[in-house]
Amino acid sequence: MRATQPKQQKKSLAEIIGEGNAIVYRAAGGDRIYTEESPTLRSLSNTGNHQAGSGAYKIREYQGENYIERPINATEAEQLMGWEVGSTAIGINKEGDEIAISQTQRIKMLGNGIIPGEITDILTAIKPMLERKLENEVSANMRFAYRQLRQKGMSHQETLQLISKQ
Repeated sequence: MRATQPKQQKKSLAEIIGEGNAIVYRAAGGDRIYTEESPTLRSLSNTGNHQAGSGAYKIREYQGENYIERPINATEAEQLMGWEVGSTAIGINKEGDEIAISQTQRIKMLGNGIIPGEITDILTAIKPMLERKLENEVSANMRFAYRQLRQKGMSHQETLQLISKQ
């Protein structure tokens, strides 16, 4: 699987699944219908009436008073997760040749994947804590210099080496 960059601007749910349509989640207590924002797509456990990967999420396409339901396809799942469209479509086999990946395998890969926006939020939240921890390795009288050098883009190790020469 090739590496992908998160999309710069996330599409709205209507842009992905079509205006007026919805995502339906088959929950034990009844269907949950999402029309404004997408739910976090997750696998189901092997309990109850559902088996993992059985397609608990469906796209409900309204046609007047009626509707049809169909499984979410890989392209829609990529978009819902904030991935580049087609990023799971091509793989590389053991011989190093590019090969097409089936819809089923693409859905499996996406189910095991991460959401770039979520990881960005997590890393942004823990960055200040990590920076404070690193800063505590520097003596109190050198912290101002340490902060100045780090703001200029020096790595922690480079900054420590430079400060230790002072």
